[in-house]
Amino acid sequence: MDKRKEKIKKRAAEMAEKIKFPADKFKEHKFIMDYNSYVMGVHNYYRIATHVSQDFTEIGFPVKRTMKCRLGQRLKREGNTLPPFVQQMYGKSRQLRYIRGLFVLPVSYVQTRPPKHRPRDWCVYTPEGRAAVHKALEKVNIPILHYLMEHPVRNESIEYNDNRLVLYCALSVAGASCHGGRCRELTT
Repeated sequence: MDKRKEKIKKRAAEMAEKIKFPADKFKEHKFIMDYNSYVMGVHNYYRIATHVSQDFTEIGFPVKRTMKCRLGQRLKREGNTLPPFVQQMYGKSRQLRYIRGLFVLPVSYVQTRPPKHRPRDWCVYTPEGRAAVHKALEKVNIPILHYLMEHPVRNESIEYNDNRLVLYCALSVAGASCHGGRCRELTT
């Protein structure tokens, strides 16, 4: 995750730099909301990872220092009331700051969560868990999977094509089918 940490640090610092010199208060509001949406997105993506709070603490220190140096006296400890979803995720954080009443989310305050909709018996470290995973994957049509692997969508990224394979496997395991962009449950 070292390359990802550096990328997140760099992106957050660039966004803090944009907040420093806005053209007007509307641009400032936009830059703060862009920064907040980036932080929420990164937290939402990585919060399932083990020990992610340690990594984000390392990321958050230089970003916090950058914000403090760049924004200085504009950062306040109090501001407008938080929206309910922000209050739920970041309300307990003492690192939350405000600029002109708008909240600025702390990068280092991430709360881990277990993955949803995953059966507890799926564990690749035990023979029983591996058997449960393989039993679920028996529903995947292998010739179709091979076709999807051998015929990727051109002019799309590797990540896109990989997600395409994962989506097909997930829909097969869940007992759903997609036709014409619409997914529906199969009745057997």
